[in-house]
Amino acid sequence: MKKHLISWVIFTLAGVVLLSILWEFRVEQAFLEFVFNEASTDTLEDHLELVIMVTLFTAIALTYPTRIALRAISDLQKREETERKNKERFKSYFDLPLIGIAITTPRNEWLEVNDRLCSIFGYSRDELTRMKWTELTPPDDRANDVDLFNRVLEGNSEGYSTDKRFIRKNGEIIHASIHARCIRKENGQADYFVTVVQDITDRVRATEELNKYRTHLEELVSRSTAELKATHRQLLHTEKLSATGKLAANIAHELSNPLHGIRNVLNKIRRKVLLDPKYAEYLDLALSESERVSHLIQKLRDLHRPTSDVMGPVDLHETIDAMLLLMADRFAKRNISIEKNFAPHLPHIHAVSDQVRQVILNLLQNADEAITHEKGCVHISTSLQPSHVHISILDNGHGILPADIEYIFDPFFTTKKTEGTGLGLSVSYGIVSMHQGTIQVNSIPGKETTFTVIIPIHPEGCAT
Repeated sequence: MKKHLISWVIFTLAGVVLLSILWEFRVEQAFLEFVFNEASTDTLEDHLELVIMVTLFTAIALTYPTRIALRAISDLQKREETERKNKERFKSYFDLPLIGIAITTPRNEWLEVNDRLCSIFGYSRDELTRMKWTELTPPDDRANDVDLFNRVLEGNSEGYSTDKRFIRKNGEIIHASIHARCIRKENGQADYFVTVVQDITDRVRATEELNKYRTHLEELVSRSTAELKATHRQLLHTEKLSATGKLAANIAHELSNPLHGIRNVLNKIRRKVLLDPKYAEYLDLALSESERVSHLIQKLRDLHRPTSDVMGPVDLHETIDAMLLLMADRFAKRNISIEKNFAPHLPHIHAVSDQVRQVILNLLQNADEAITHEKGCVHISTSLQPSHVHISILDNGHGILPADIEYIFDPFFTTKKTEGTGLGLSVSYGIVSMHQGTIQVNSIPGKETTFTVIIPIHPEGCAT
């Protein structure tokens, strides 16, 4: 544009000078003719005013194009000064170390880059200006970037802003926020792009960490909520068990004395009276059933108050072996194999010994009753956690239906059709609860069931 302006000024000056010369020649000729024609009548003084006017007019005519040219040159200098200041201002922004700035071409090339951008990408200026920005973009992200870029080239937008990933020279993936603005030519085509790049990697990673912690917190809250619900159910069950136990103990107490009297009478009749064999058999049956009722009454008593309250160190492995010895004949007759997997160096727990023995015995009897086929197997294992011990008893019996698991620790609940009082698991649950422990059950119907007793090594409030 500067060249066009200079050419216009030169042609204008030439034209004005030419017109001035022609005009001056015409005025001079007219003046001479006028002087000679009027010399005979007027004197030179009479026409002095006319000469002065012509001279002034000629001077004005000659200086006018000069003024035009000077004004044009002044305007040009002002525009050049403004452009220079704008360039200096842009360069001062361009060289700021706070943010990455680049001039890129419509061919995806880096035309100019500042030091901050080089620092962000890990490349030198020479290296970057020999590359295309697509080379620094992960393959999975290029389609979106090219789409935004092409929209600008096609005239559908004047720029774009987006968050994207770049690949540093060392291969590290970084996150950046970019703002690109298109500078167009007079014909509307893209001339170059001014792109601002801000490294937001730390912010993105902090957000990811925050989301991770939030997810973890939600999981903890969800887990705590589930544990609270489970604890609430356990408390309700314990309260129900306690109430049922008290009622059962009262009933057992009321039944115990009459039953004891009935058994004494039957025993005297058996010893003193000679009965017909048929009636003797009836009497033996009555004695047998009264004995069974006596055992049931004893279990009802145990439901409320186990046998002992003396706390002391208990060797779980020794206790398990003792209870297996009691069940050995029963397991042998039914061809049930026993497998043991004891944890080494298992510490003694602080508990009531005979109550722990009762829990183990009840679970072994439950496993025996659950196995209704040949080749039965009972697997007993122990493990140590930081503050608890686990005792697991697995049987390959018929399993427990999901609908029944919720009720298996309720008093008098049983899935056995012929045997069982429904008190063994309830008693065991009560004992373990008093030791600040819990019993978990997992079952696959038709395949296996595992009862896991979890007891603290040193219950709270007990001496170590």
